[in-house]
Amino acid sequence: PMPDRRVYSADDPNVVVPVSLRQTVPPYPGEVFEARTGSVEVIIDETGAVESAVIRTSIEARYDMAIVTAAKGWKYKPATLNGVPIKFRKTIQIAVRR
Repeated sequence: PMPDRRVYSADDPNVVVPVSLRQTVPPYPGEVFEARTGSVEVIIDETGAVESAVIRTSIEARYDMAIVTAAKGWKYKPATLNGVPIKFRKTIQIAVRR
C-alpha cells in the first residue's frame, strides 16, 4: 500500500497530537521595548522531527529567521492516527516580553 502523505491537524478526528520533547526558543536579540507575539507553523514528520517551519506572524525579520532555524531542531513524540505515526501541521505562538 502507498504511504499516507497527508498532513493532519488537530481538527482531524481520531488524531493524537504530537507532544513536545524539545522546543527551545532563542532569546530575542537586543532590548524589548514592547511585548510582541508571532507564530511559526511547523510540519512534524512521522519520526517527530520538524520537516519544515514557516513564519505565519512576524515578530521581526532577523528574529523570525532565528525562530525558523531553532524550530528545525525541535523534537516531538509524533502525532498518531489509530496508533500509526503521521505528519502533523502545528502553529506555535511565540511571545517576546519586556
